[in-house]
Amino acid sequence: MVLDVVVIGGSFAGLSAAMTLGRSLLRVACIDGGQPCNRFAPSSHNSIAFDGDNPIEALEKAREKVKKYLTVKLYQDEVVGVKKEGNLFDISTKQSGTLQARKLIFAAGIKDKIDETGIGNLSKFWGKTAIHCPYCHGYEIRDRPVALYYQNPKIISEMVKVVYNWNKNLIILTNGVTLDLENKVELDKLNIKVVTEPIDRLEGVGAQLEKVVFSNGSSIPVGGLYLMPPINVNASGILASLGVELENNFVKVDGMFKTNVPGVFASGDCTTPMRSVTTAMYQGMMAGTVCSKEIFTANWSQETRE
Repeated sequence: MVLDVVVIGGSFAGLSAAMTLGRSLLRVACIDGGQPCNRFAPSSHNSIAFDGDNPIEALEKAREKVKKYLTVKLYQDEVVGVKKEGNLFDISTKQSGTLQARKLIFAAGIKDKIDETGIGNLSKFWGKTAIHCPYCHGYEIRDRPVALYYQNPKIISEMVKVVYNWNKNLIILTNGVTLDLENKVELDKLNIKVVTEPIDRLEGVGAQLEKVVFSNGSSIPVGGLYLMPPINVNASGILASLGVELENNFVKVDGMFKTNVPGVFASGDCTTPMRSVTTAMYQGMMAGTVCSKEIFTANWSQETRE
C-alpha cells in the first residue's frame, strides 16, 4: 500500500504533522527513534500546553492523542535510507522494512554536540543549569550569577542584552578566544566581566551547576551557564542523498515549510535555531496542512480527468 505521507521524526513537530494529516483522513506513518534533543531537560517551559511538564512524559501524552486517528501509524524505528522513484518515495527502515509514500515530512530534529565544546562535565548539567535559551529555561535560573559562553562577538553583543534581563550578575566566557567586543564600554559600566581563560570543566551538586573551573586552576562561582554547542541535523545523510539544501546548518525551507525537493517538507528544530515546543508544534501543523493540500489538489486533478 502506498501511504500518503511518511513523517520522519516523532517529537512535537512530527506528531503535530501526523495529527494534522490524520485529521485530514490521510494514510500516514510517523517514524521516530526515541532520542528527542530535549530529553536532557527535566521540564519544558514557555508552552501554555506543557509548561513545567517533563518533555518525555508530554511526548507520551501527545502520542496517545495521535494514536486515536486510525489512518496514522506510529513506528518506534530508525530510517536508514530514502530514495525517490518517480513521484514516490521509498523509505527504508532498520526494523519495519520499506515503506512507500507520496510525500515526506522531515521532523527529525538536531543533535547537540556537547562533547565538541571540550568542556568537562557539561553533559551532567546540560538542559538543566547549562542551557541554550533564556526563554525556555531562564526563569528557573533567574537572579543567580551566571556565565555566558559564546565565541562569536556579534552573538555575545546580542545575547548579553537579553540574558541581563534575568541575571544582572553576569560574566562572559570566551574559552581562550580574544574578542573585539563592540559594546565593551557598556559591559564595563554594568560590571560585566570578560574572562578569556580556557575552560577546563564544570562542577556542582547533582544537576545544579556551582562553578566553572579554568585550565589554570582558578574558578568562578555560577548558578547557571548559557551556551550554544555545535549541532548536527539528524538524518543529514538522507537529506543529502535526496538533494535537500541546508542553510547555516539547518534544512532550508520556504514560508510553507517546503524544501527545494518537490514533495519533501521539513519542520521543527531541524529548520530553525529558534528551538521550542511551541514553535515545533506550529511548524509541524503547518507542514502537515500544506502537504495535505498538495495531495488534495493532486487527487482532485486525477478524479476530474477520469
